[in-house]
Amino acid sequence: MNGISTKKKGFATGITILAFACVVVLGFIFLRPNSNGPSPENILPQLKAFILEDGKNKCSGTFEISMLEDVEVGEYRKELKAWPIYANHETVCKKVSSSGTSSTLRSNNMDSVSKKVSVAFVRKSGDGYVIFIPEIITDAMGDFNKKLQNASDKGLEEFKANLKTQ
Repeated sequence: MNGISTKKKGFATGITILAFACVVVLGFIFLRPNSNGPSPENILPQLKAFILEDGKNKCSGTFEISMLEDVEVGEYRKELKAWPIYANHETVCKKVSSSGTSSTLRSNNMDSVSKKVSVAFVRKSGDGYVIFIPEIITDAMGDFNKKLQNASDKGLEEFKANLKTQ
């Protein structure tokens, strides 16, 4: 009797180990980040909304996307826990004033996709995806804009000083 009981215990232990291994493998397959990321079609409506919202914050007139094409999702970036999004796009900011309508065209044609400059990043959130610009990039852009403004202010002051001396 003892020999049969030992065989049953060994078999049960083997089945338990096999079941655990299956759970680990399936968990790795289904819970790890998708290295392919979301498809461009899945994120296109959100990308358009993201670009429009970002542009409206920088445009005092009407803002629109005149072209959005070649949307690609890059490889997963572990440090950001997100995928980069590349796209060629053009946006237009139209301002109406008493002197007429002026338009400012902003384009990144052929830069984003061919040179792999990301437009934004996307990460999984619940059942869908969230598009964002990482804080490290927004901080760097803010610092750059401050330095540019300071240099511009300094240059303007020097220009005014030169005018006064002439």
